Amino acid sequence: MRASIVVPLLLSAIFTSTASTQNCACELMAPYFTYEKVVTDPEVIGRTSVVFTLHGKLNRDVKDVKVTAISSYCVAGNCIPLDTRVLECCNASSDFRAGAVAISVRTEIPSYAPFGEYNVKLLYEAEVQSERVQFACAETDFDL
Repeated sequence: MRASIVVPLLLSAIFTSTASTQNCACELMAPYFTYEKVVTDPEVIGRTSVVFTLHGKLNRDVKDVKVTAISSYCVAGNCIPLDTRVLECCNASSDFRAGAVAISVRTEIPSYAPFGEYNVKLLYEAEVQSERVQFACAETDFDL
């Protein structure tokens, strides 16, 4: 069973550099999430996954992007903590010359999780002019 939903982000991406105190001119522009709930094995409890994909347009100085973490908290309902480990991640699927980027990560949600509304944030890093820069993607709501 697959359901795919496009959720626009409410805020533009923000970033902080961990390698220097100078502001960097790079930012991920017009980002948005897609997410897909995938029941990988209906016979096994805890095998429902959520795949989050971050889409955006990158500054030409960016060489590589990868998601490093997922964070979430409960907005409404009887939520339980989501597994915020990045179980599967890949480098950006992108054409850096055109500036387009899509990054997918997978995390699992327990099948016994009650319905609720979660706020989710993807944390990612990029290589900008040979410097690793930490980014915090703007938050989006996720309904379980």
